[in-house]
Amino acid sequence: MVNGIEKTAKDAVKRMIDELGVNVLYLNYTSAGKDAYGQPVYVQKPYSLKGIVESLSLRDAKYVEAGYLPEHYLYFYFDSDDVTFAINKAKDEISYGGESYIIRNAFHYKINDTVVYVKLLCRRKEVKVNA
Repeated sequence: MVNGIEKTAKDAVKRMIDELGVNVLYLNYTSAGKDAYGQPVYVQKPYSLKGIVESLSLRDAKYVEAGYLPEHYLYFYFDSDDVTFAINKAKDEISYGGESYIIRNAFHYKINDTVVYVKLLCRRKEVKVNA
């Protein structure tokens, strides 16, 4: 049960996403068994979500993997009520602005035991190199 400060925080997050958010396509991959060779088979399920998109700050450059630049990363913020599925960091993707992003890390922000919002650190799936 959500009450008090948890409800106030969740309402504030909902308002901010409603006013500033953009629509993104979240591609959730779930296991659907194994193939004839015993390898896992995944099924893709799309979710249309509204969230806030933020570029990486210089302070967050420590999260950048070797060979990538901060410009290759984005943060996506979603209302915890909209993320009703398990986040699969190894497979899931977000499609935004004509690019696909791979989830590198998921942060669940809580007040007491209530998740208020979910913040995903994502890296562009394919980085185009200028020749």
